[in-house]
Amino acid sequence: MTVARKQRRSRYSVDIVVESMVLIKLLCSSERLQSFTELSKRSGISKNKMFRILATLEQCGVVAKDGQGKYGIGAAAYGAACNALSNSRLLSRIRPVMAQLAEILDETVYFAIRTGKQLILIDMVECNRKIKVASFVGKEFHMASPGAETELIQGITVCHGSLDPEVTTISLELFDNNGLSQGALVVVSPTFRLTMEDIRSRILPHLAGVVQWLPIFPASRETKRVTSATTAVIPNTSSKYYATEALGARRPLPALAN
Repeated sequence: MTVARKQRRSRYSVDIVVESMVLIKLLCSSERLQSFTELSKRSGISKNKMFRILATLEQCGVVAKDGQGKYGIGAAAYGAACNALSNSRLLSRIRPVMAQLAEILDETVYFAIRTGKQLILIDMVECNRKIKVASFVGKEFHMASPGAETELIQGITVCHGSLDPEVTTISLELFDNNGLSQGALVVVSPTFRLTMEDIRSRILPHLAGVVQWLPIFPASRETKRVTSATTAVIPNTSSKYYATEALGARRPLPALAN
């Protein structure tokens, strides 16, 4: 079954819009430009219809075509994505905490936003280590993937091989006050660098503490148990929040309640 047929499900959907999004996603998923024939085969869209869709998207600047007739994402798509990210209230609250986590753990931290049933990695804060994992920003993310070694530890998902066979992800899904998933904070590291003992003692307590750093996300019973093991969160009169590390050092965290 082709990509376009898989996505054409809802009785209320408009086929031409669905097929346009299929082409945009295919172009976003590749690091190289793609030919007309390749896009037609991968999408399952007829060549006549695809020609009209690509011509329209190119006219709008969403798609760009090089001198050899190959297609890639256009400047207008990048501009729209940047504007959406810069205007995101959720990301503006999450990113300072991502930076604090990346500094404390010295591991790369991502935020994946939920769109329907999917999680998309939309932002990252890199660690300072010499050995880093290549960027996964823009990639679809599954906290647990079929065939990947996965362990659920008190509300936090540890998965070896979800993004890459040699990469481990530690994910905390974030919910709003209505219990609706808003996305996930994801610590990403080469698998060779993390033992399960290191994950349990060093990473899980700090990651679980995030829900108390962010008042918009209530802590679940499971994550509260992890947090209470080695991390305490202490508010002060200046409305900042503090996380006490296992070593006893106190680090200020940004005020996110406003």
